[in-house]
Amino acid sequence: MRELQLNPILKNFKIKYRFKEILGIIFLIIFALGLYLPYIELKEFQGEEGRRALVALQMLETRNFLIPNILGEPYFNKPPLFYWLLALVFSITNNCSEFVARSVSTVMALSGAVFLTFIWKNILKNSNIKYSFWSLLIPGLIFLTVPEVIDKAIRAEIDQTYTFIITVSLFSWFYFYEIKNKKNLGFIISGLFLGLGILSKTFQALSFFYLAIVPYFLFQKRWKELLSLPHLLGIVTYLLVFLLWAIPVNFQIGFIPFLKAWISEYQTAATTAEVPLIDHLSSFTIGVVIGYAPWIFFLIFYKHKEFKKFLNQYPSLKKIALFSFCLFAFSYFFYFIFIGSRLRYILPSAGGFVFLTCLPVFYCFIHSHSFWKSRFFKTFYYGIIGFLVLSCCILTIYLMVAKPLQHIPVFLIFNLFCLFIFSLIFFISSRRKSSFTLIFAFLIVAVFFVKQIYTSFYYPYHQAHLNHFRNASVEIGNIITSDQKKDNSLYICKKIPHHIVYYLKYRFHIIENIIYSKYCDESYFKDWMLVPAAYQLFHINTENYKVYQLKIRKKAYLLIKKQGNSS
Repeated sequence: MRELQLNPILKNFKIKYRFKEILGIIFLIIFALGLYLPYIELKEFQGEEGRRALVALQMLETRNFLIPNILGEPYFNKPPLFYWLLALVFSITNNCSEFVARSVSTVMALSGAVFLTFIWKNILKNSNIKYSFWSLLIPGLIFLTVPEVIDKAIRAEIDQTYTFIITVSLFSWFYFYEIKNKKNLGFIISGLFLGLGILSKTFQALSFFYLAIVPYFLFQKRWKELLSLPHLLGIVTYLLVFLLWAIPVNFQIGFIPFLKAWISEYQTAATTAEVPLIDHLSSFTIGVVIGYAPWIFFLIFYKHKEFKKFLNQYPSLKKIALFSFCLFAFSYFFYFIFIGSRLRYILPSAGGFVFLTCLPVFYCFIHSHSFWKSRFFKTFYYGIIGFLVLSCCILTIYLMVAKPLQHIPVFLIFNLFCLFIFSLIFFISSRRKSSFTLIFAFLIVAVFFVKQIYTSFYYPYHQAHLNHFRNASVEIGNIITSDQKKDNSLYICKKIPHHIVYYLKYRFHIIENIIYSKYCDESYFKDWMLVPAAYQLFHINTENYKVYQLKIRKKAYLLIKKQGNSS
């Protein structure tokens, strides 16, 4: 009879928690879209974004999805997975704009946040720890508001997709292997995603996995598990996933070109030193502090005895802390020692960083007094508020002096006002020092509005003053289309300016026929040729050619018209 009475109570309890989880996911979706999408389309493609989009578009045009290529030239530097994903999105939306291309990374960041929230929820359940709505969302919100994640979530680049794949591989292994004790399944699922990681950014994907699990096992004196059958199954799984692509490629062109290109990328990354050693070490460390602020400062809690006692009470929390430490710390030091490495190289270890900071934040939710007892954190909190209030005032004064009021974006004014008001509200409300939820909410809101202020200020400015590739493409298009001849062809030699090709052919549909030639020779083109000024290899100062000098960003180009073929 008592069991019958308890069943409705348990059912209501489960419904309550399930509703909380669904509401949490909806909140993460709304928050992520609001954080990442505003103004995402205003800035033209930069860095490798144009190349990524161009390769995907070439796949759709040539229907060759096996070997990435640009204008008929195989592109061996990166495997094809990200290009497949971009091509799929372009095909579904029938749109290849900057917004669509960059939104792929936004969705990947959101997916990573939801996945980390799922892992966190199950760890808490396994430890029989009750959680509130906000404490459930801690890892998801931290991940979304890490500045380094934000930067990659608004670019049409591989990094965010790669980070999602590696994060799923690592923490699905931890969940099944350590929490569920399903060792075979843990290694097989992680192997599946490791294989996808290899198809995203070469064998570098394996480094994050083994930098995490090898020291994790060694610290616990469980190194024999590295020699176990489940691990062998994992190795077989990721090799099979990789070979599903590599074998057909080998039959078509051989796999040696890809291996040479990948090894060359490793060597370049490891040996290229743009700065002296000391400068690299200091800038890399400072970059980590800035790129993972404000959450990185919560790592100080690992020095506190009370926090260590808290972790010791819950074996699952202690395990996730150790595993996350191995992932983030060893990834950091691994890339720290290479002078040519970039901060984005350690982004796939962001999941480890999230759980490392999530645990002290969760501890503060339970023991809010621990935050206020720390002189460092009180100074840290009030220092951030003071800095934000002062920055809002200075930026507002600058805008009023430097620009007419009608030229200041309304969204920028709105964000400045919101950040200023919210900072004051949080300052007044926190004087009671009663709840850590307020502190957590403030940090989330602060990152949100700082990002909005940056994009609403810089992106319109970039569109107005730094639109080098878009403007150059329109200029080239106007020159070529002014010719009376129909169906003009543009030949590009020596080096492919991928941003220009993307805008000319696919984004603006100005010139449909663009052909690449390795040789800057007059016999290789009929109508027009675009060539870097440094690669001019034949005489053009004759009556047979008309030359237009172009400056595209910092590079000089020559647009050459062959007069003999004009109609």
